[in-house]
Amino acid sequence: MAKSLLMKFKTDRDKSFSLRVNKVKNDVNEEDVKTLMDSLIKNDVVLASSGTLKVKESAELITTSSEPIDVE
Repeated sequence: MAKSLLMKFKTDRDKSFSLRVNKVKNDVNEEDVKTLMDSLIKNDVVLASSGTLKVKESAELITTSSEPIDVE
């Protein structure tokens, strides 16, 4: 199963901004995510049309699975 991380922020324009990171490691934890989000805000590395990232809103790990289907 593939895992991705969806992080949501509030910008300086009071808009929402979402950032999805695909293929995160299996042992990613809450502290890792908080540290990453804080770093993205502090270092201002994301260019978002909705403004500068200012506040962490939420984060979630999304697990995706796939199942082959025989079409013949």
